[in-house]
This record gives sequence, C-alpha cells and structure tokens, in this order.
Amino acid sequence: MRGITRAVLVIVRYPFDQLRWHRSMMAWLIAGRFVLSGGWLFASPLIQKHAVDAIVVRDLARTGEWLASGAVVFVVLHCLNYWWSCLKAQTVRVVIASTAAKAATAATRRSGLGTKVDADHHVSRVVDESQQLSETVDVTVNLAGSIFNVLFACAVAAVISPLAVGLVVVLTPLIVVLSSRNFSVSRRFSEVMDRSRATMKATTSTNLRSISGMEALPIRRLTAAAIDRSFKPFLSSYITLQGERAKTQRANAIVMSAVEMLVMLAVAALAIVAKLSLGSFFALVQASWSLSGAFKDLNAQLSTAPVHYGRIQRMKRYTRLHRSSRSAHASGRVRARALALSPGGLERLPIPDFDALPGQALGLYGSNGSGKSTLLHAIHGSPMAAIGQLSVWGASGLMPSHLVFPTVDVNALLCACKVPYELATTRHFMDEFLPGKMLTDDPNGWSDGERKKLAAFLHLAHDRPIVLMDEPLSGVDAASRERLLRYLVERSRDRVLIVVCHDIELRKCFSTTIELPGVAISSRVSPSLTTPF
Repeated sequence: MRGITRAVLVIVRYPFDQLRWHRSMMAWLIAGRFVLSGGWLFASPLIQKHAVDAIVVRDLARTGEWLASGAVVFVVLHCLNYWWSCLKAQTVRVVIASTAAKAATAATRRSGLGTKVDADHHVSRVVDESQQLSETVDVTVNLAGSIFNVLFACAVAAVISPLAVGLVVVLTPLIVVLSSRNFSVSRRFSEVMDRSRATMKATTSTNLRSISGMEALPIRRLTAAAIDRSFKPFLSSYITLQGERAKTQRANAIVMSAVEMLVMLAVAALAIVAKLSLGSFFALVQASWSLSGAFKDLNAQLSTAPVHYGRIQRMKRYTRLHRSSRSAHASGRVRARALALSPGGLERLPIPDFDALPGQALGLYGSNGSGKSTLLHAIHGSPMAAIGQLSVWGASGLMPSHLVFPTVDVNALLCACKVPYELATTRHFMDEFLPGKMLTDDPNGWSDGERKKLAAFLHLAHDRPIVLMDEPLSGVDAASRERLLRYLVERSRDRVLIVVCHDIELRKCFSTTIELPGVAISSRVSPSLTTPF
C-alpha cells in the first residue's frame, strides 16, 4: 500500500510541476470535475428520487417540474463538460510542451557531455515520453473525481437516510482495495519490460548503424537476424505483463460484478428496513452504481500507475543537468595521479600521471582503445567508474570526434558562440583554412575535414579555461594539419589545451605529450566517479 501511495503522489504532483505559471489551469480543471461530479452524483439522483416519488403518488404537476429540472441540469452539465474537455486538452498541451522543453535542454546538455547515447534515445525522451507523461493529467483528475464521487455519494445517502451513509462508508474501502489489487503485479512486470525495451532499442540501433558502415559486406541477413533476436526478450516481457494484467483484471471484474450485486441487495435491504420510498431506492442505486463506475475508471488508471511512475523517475534523472562546482572563469588545471578508467566497468585503462596547466598544449597519443577519448570525457565530467585521482579545476569544452552540425549556416553558428569572433578574425581563418567557403553555407554539405576545421575554430570561441579536442585533425588534408594545430595552440595560449592526436610528426607542436599504454587490466572496478574541483 505504501508503494502505490508513493507512486500516486508522484504522479499527481508531476502535472503541477510542469505547469508552473499555469497551475491555475489545473485548479480550474479539478474545480470543473467537482461541479460535474456534483451534478451527476448529487443533483441527478435527487431529481430522480423526487420524480419517481411524484409518479408513484400520480402527481403529474410535480412530475413535470422535476423532469423539466432534470432536463435543464442535463443540458447545463453537458455544456460544462464540453468546456471542461477543452480546458483539459489545453492543460495537456502545456504539460507536453513544458516536458519537451526540459527534455530538449537536457538532450543538448547530455550530447555536450559526450555521452555515447544514440540520437534516437534523445528523440524518444523529447517527443514520445513527453506525450506519454501527459497522461498524468488524466490520472490526477480521475483521482480527484473519485474523491468527489465518494463525498457526493455520502451527501446523497445523508439526505435520504443516515443508515445509507454507513452503507457508502463500508463499500468505499472495499472498492478501493479491489481497485489496487493489480498494482504490485503491474509494477514488477513493467520494470522488467522497460529494461528489456531499453536493451532492445540499444541493440537495434547499433545493428542498424552497422549496415551503413559495412554496406559492401554481405551482412544484411546477419544484421536482420541479430535485430530479430534482440526483440525476443522484450516481446516475452510484454506478453508476460499483458497476461498478468489480463488475469488480474479478469479477477477484479468478477469481484466487482459480485460487489454490484451485493450493492443492489444491500440497498434493497436498507430500503425495507428504513422504509424508504421507491424514489429513494432508485437514487441510492444510481449513486452506488456511479460510485462503482468511478472506481472502475480509477482502477484502469491505477493499472498504468507503475508505468507512469517509472517514466517520471527516468525523466527526472534525464533532465537533472550536471551541476558542477567548477567555475567557468576559474584558472584551468588538470591533474591525474595513479588513475585508471573503466568505461565498461570490467577493465581498467591505466593513465600516466600528468599535470596540465594554463598555457600548455597537451597531446594524447596511443593505439586505438587505449583510453584517449575516455580520458577526455572523464575530464569533461561524464560519470565513469575509476580508481585513483582525477582533479579538474575550471569548466571545460569538449569537441567530439564525430561531428553533426545543426541545419543552420556558418554565420548563425558564429553568432551563437559564447565569445563571438571579430569579423577580421573570422575572415582570416576562412581565407587561410576554408578558401572558397561562404558564411552563408550549411556546413553539413562540406567534407569531413572542412567541418573539422570549422568545429575547431568554433570550440575556441567559448570562455572555458579547459579546451578538449578529440581528433580534430582526422580527415584534414596533410598540408593544413600542422598549420591548423599551431593555430589552435596559439589561440589557446592562456588556457589548457588537450588534443587527441595520431600524427607522430606533430609532437613538436605540443608543450607536452603523453603516450597511453593501452593495456587493459581485466578486473571489475567499483563504480566511483571522477573527482571534480
């Protein structure tokens, strides 16, 4: 019971947190549900009671009055329901927009940290889960409506007979318990299904990306088989979850039908004992059935509560931006002592001891897989299992090895720089390293080497004291490599510059070079984090 209470509180709070300055919309939505519940569960049963009693005594005038009153209430409630539905759609729109905005900000931040997550994962967070989390509005409103239904059912019972209040008070906890029976089952299997879905998406994305890189090889059938195998654990979890849900819901439906029959018998017995009129009997039956129907709807919402709760927790972790205590304007410095990094948690990549001070250009050399890019990501702040000490003073900016520019022109990219370049500086760089290119060009249409030159130029524009570049010279023509590297070193003379490089002839351009041994020590590493300062 504690688990379902915590999940429901998190789900109810979520739309209020997302609405922020528009929380009055949620208040109006709940107020509208209060009026609708009062109309259907209080006014309608009482009107029905008086109309039936008037028919029993054959008072046509009173019967006509109550029927006319019922028609007016019916029209008013339907008009109010239309306004309420429009307000609900507007509230859902605001929740989706707010969640998507936060997720988009987190996606750009996480991409900047150099996390090796497929872009489809970020798109799913921004688009799919933002839309799915808007269903928390329905859960919140239905929960409030169930509470209102109980209150109005008690009010109708109190008007008809004090004994009827006891009947409602006894039935309500019974229905609540029956409605929450399948929560633990749904929660357990939904967690398993979410893990299987995440594994399936990662495996499928990796296999699909492998096709474009190995198009000349006959691996399409092999890749299709690998994708098919990745779906099997997810499908198995999905079938198991749906089967357990169907089993629990079927049992709930049988029990709820039995409860409805008991309600009829209890109301009939109450009418006989308390000598209630026929109209009172019908009013109590309608109120009891409406109460049961409301809790049935709530049961359907609670069955999805574990899924919503998991989505909310994942979205919170995803949008929790990396808050570093490092000042962007502090003097940059990096120090490593007895450091070994473990990006996968199963092997150690030893890193030689070094100190990188302002004004120094540090070159990282080593074979493939020796940990050069891993070290840059660790310095930049990506969480990683490690032993030893990695101390970082000052904020850093990372230029990744694989570049994808937004679909804008070069001029827009320059204007978005933290410290915009002067026009003369930009023209000098373009004339020397990108001859024939225009500021109005879209760099996505350039060659890989030309895009690397532009990216290196842009990454020198930020005001962070530590500049990290992962293979900025790969793809650059041989005639421009040394000139470009010397330009980068000159422009970073008051900051720490750490560059991953493979060209042995360019060692002379660096103040210091480090050769990573690339010897992986097979051992499990405790999941500690690198230490930022």
